[in-house]
Amino acid sequence: MLDPHGMDPQTVLRFVKYVGGWPGRVFVVACEPEVVEDVGFGLSDPVTGALARAADVVLETVAELQAEPDLTPQAKDA
Repeated sequence: MLDPHGMDPQTVLRFVKYVGGWPGRVFVVACEPEVVEDVGFGLSDPVTGALARAADVVLETVAELQAEPDLTPQAKDA
């Protein structure tokens, strides 16, 4: 049984492999909270300030991946 609150990257990738899939390369863009004692809703000022850069990193990474040649076996045989 999967626990959605315990879905760290290793667990997710293990599950994907178990069900017969594999995502290939995995890229993680993450944010670590400065203080974990404060429980509440919303984002801290440092996290809010980092959102634009994190979004840029995601978009830059997607663009780089899209620009790479397709090296899958099917693409080589075509």
